Amino acid sequence: MNISIVMTTYNGQEHIIEQMESIKNQTRTPDEVLIFDDQSSDNTVSIIRNYIEENNLENWVIKINTVNKGWAQNFFDGMREATGDIIFLSDQDDIWTKNKISDMSRVMNDFPQIDVLSGNWLSKLEGKVGILSRLYYFVEKIKMTNNGKLVKQKFRDDEAYDRPGWTYCYRNTFFHGIEKYYDGSSHDGFLCRYSVFKGSFYKLNVLTGYFRRHVKSTTSYDTQIKLDNVQKEISLSDSKIIIIQSLVNFLKNTEGDQTIINSLKTRMIYFEKRKDYIRKKSIYLFIKISLKYYRYSNLVFKIKDFMYLIRK
Repeated sequence: MNISIVMTTYNGQEHIIEQMESIKNQTRTPDEVLIFDDQSSDNTVSIIRNYIEENNLENWVIKINTVNKGWAQNFFDGMREATGDIIFLSDQDDIWTKNKISDMSRVMNDFPQIDVLSGNWLSKLEGKVGILSRLYYFVEKIKMTNNGKLVKQKFRDDEAYDRPGWTYCYRNTFFHGIEKYYDGSSHDGFLCRYSVFKGSFYKLNVLTGYFRRHVKSTTSYDTQIKLDNVQKEISLSDSKIIIIQSLVNFLKNTEGDQTIINSLKTRMIYFEKRKDYIRKKSIYLFIKISLKYYRYSNLVFKIKDFMYLIRK
């Protein structure tokens, strides 16, 4: 069973060596490491090239995009090029535990019904982190149990699975079977949703790495609850509706669970209603819609929208 790693980079010179070190020092060496740089303007590319040369990493390759694609498209295009049987995803600023590949690849080998597997992590807070973020990460740490158990991820009406993509590995055959349904969303969210629908997304309760959290990170909780203008928030709802419609089409084409289809349709209604209270800046509508569709909106949206409305 061949193992590939797909990493994407963009202006990541500060932490990229630590990330690469944690991959190089794995107890199970990957057969292929593909790094896709998205037009970095700092020293990221030269640092990676020097690291590959100095450590004689013949199966590591860095490719520089001709244009800036954005992180989601960069990951997706990189995933298309991976040739391994099992693919691991890597960001540019986290730290993997040394047994991550061996632990997760062993599970994938022993349980062929699993298409996507996610491990546990421990958040590594750096720099100025807000109170809400610290509380969120504290609760996250309490909920994380590294007991070695394998748990099947059930479908959620709010789709709040909260599993970062760098903790994933997946079967290449599964990815190529669903890539035609790609909807422009995040690569990890895409893999998660479609494998959950199939019943083939599992969580391995083993620590697989340290998740670097800082204000500049796109996964920072502070970043997620940052207030945007009305048009951006409406566009966000529109993009969610497009993604959900793609999921509905997929389930209809594959004779998927009608209960899940109905839940997704209700979630589309929620995002349409969300646009109403954002446009009108109405706390009354926010409360009314949030109560009616409480199962279909996650905590991030609730906090973000509430903060937006009280500061109107």
